[in-house]
Amino acid sequence: MPWSAGGNAHPPPPYAAPPPGSPSRRVRWTIVAICLSLVVASVAGGAILLSRSGSSATGTTSPLASATPGATSPLSSAAPSAATSLSTTRLALPATAGVSVDPGEAANVVDALWLVRERALANTDMATIRELETGPALEWDAACYDGCQPTSPRPMQKMQVFVPRQSTYPAYFLAEVLTITNDLTVPYVETMVFTRASTSLPWMLNFDTGYSEIPTMSEQSEVDAQGFDAPAPSFTGVTVSDLPGELAAYWQTWKDTGAAPPGARFEGGTWTNEWGPYIYNYAQELTSEGLSEAATYSADPSQDGQWTFAIDDMVGDQLVDGMALSCGTVRFTSVISALSGYTITQPVDQSTWSDLLPAGTYSQLTRVGLRQSCFLLQPGSASIGVVGGNGGDTKITGIPAGESNTL
Repeated sequence: MPWSAGGNAHPPPPYAAPPPGSPSRRVRWTIVAICLSLVVASVAGGAILLSRSGSSATGTTSPLASATPGATSPLSSAAPSAATSLSTTRLALPATAGVSVDPGEAANVVDALWLVRERALANTDMATIRELETGPALEWDAACYDGCQPTSPRPMQKMQVFVPRQSTYPAYFLAEVLTITNDLTVPYVETMVFTRASTSLPWMLNFDTGYSEIPTMSEQSEVDAQGFDAPAPSFTGVTVSDLPGELAAYWQTWKDTGAAPPGARFEGGTWTNEWGPYIYNYAQELTSEGLSEAATYSADPSQDGQWTFAIDDMVGDQLVDGMALSCGTVRFTSVISALSGYTITQPVDQSTWSDLLPAGTYSQLTRVGLRQSCFLLQPGSASIGVVGGNGGDTKITGIPAGESNTL
């Protein structure tokens, strides 16, 4: 897995209306934002290729990881035969005695869910998406805009599952799917965490990110005779549960100072020393447009979930044993205020701030969002890789111009 892997750009450029007589200038917004919900697939004949099935995990499951008992399922309206199979599969129990999930069950869940979900994404069928997803994955897909959703299902080229041996609930597993990006031209590895709260509730997609431009899945792991993975390793000087908060603090320092914090141990790449200048320069350009920004980054794995898996992976041209992949969520809040004599305009077509914000003229906006990221840890290395930045704004609210902007 490449530590600097990035994704697709889909910019939401902001405008500020300048004082009368001043030239209007457009802020240049060049964020690289992975939209994992882009990646959709068509499964031919329902076949799944399991390759190098592996990895063990420790995880904290989001409290959102449940479905409403007795709720009416909208799945049958999307694709009846596939939906029937999916509903059965999501509630099935593993064939292996004494465990809450086994590799065969995990593969069946991904196989059955893939096409139904991708059709729902392509058709903007949020009733079905809400039936299949929870946690950060649902929050992002429900808000995703401006090209995030595909126009048709995409091929599932390859799939592998990473299943730790578990005997209790909530249960969880990792799945990777090799597919392509929204423009049908670039390979994409989608990285998904599925969770199940109890035997009476179905499997849900809880976390969804990935990386592009790498035409293979290089991760692998040693497994036992039944396909379960070794325990996730620990690393001296690293508390895995602190990593989402550490990344939040890293981005906060970039945002506030324009530089990485002293002693930062994240490997250089798309979502570290390339992302930092983007978020810093955005605030500076807002200032040049008559706006100011106050942004905060935070993480709370107890609410959003975090899952850690043992993997072996390629580093350069060598397979390295004993690595770990840990996935969690970073949240942000950005308050953008118009300086004296300026306003913030959202046109009727909602082309500036996305369809999350109604058309109008505002004195202040509050953008709330998230990013789903995974961390790569390697034995003997002080650097930590960051992959997957799937996410962005999930809510934008505004104070109309002329009203008080006192928070």
